[in-house]
Amino acid sequence: MAPCNIRQRAETPRVVAPRSPGARRPVLVRDPVEPLRVLLTDTAVLYGTPEAPCVEYFDAELVKTAATPGGTRERALLGAQGISWLFRIAQDAARRDARVEYRAMTCRPDPNAEVPPEVYDLPDTHDSG
Repeated sequence: MAPCNIRQRAETPRVVAPRSPGARRPVLVRDPVEPLRVLLTDTAVLYGTPEAPCVEYFDAELVKTAATPGGTRERALLGAQGISWLFRIAQDAARRDARVEYRAMTCRPDPNAEVPPEVYDLPDTHDSG
């Protein structure tokens, strides 16, 4: 699906679309300090028409794997044309409540990335390999 242009965003309705069967894709978050995290795309923010939809953002949720630290709660907004964001809910030891941490990410396709095979056992995923 093509990214939305300025005209489509201004002149067509915005729709938050649920995931489609077989359409979820893995997103690997690599960080020099933290362990590799795997997320799966979920809902999408779409514009355009039913005949010619375009995508603005994908939402992605964290996949719990053996390498995922316990209690980790992360989500991402993946921009089709620009900056993406990673959000984390973190417990604050100095206070009794949690805080939201966020940071910008740069996304790029990597056809050679090794995705943990168990990801493809999750609902609505598609093994493209």
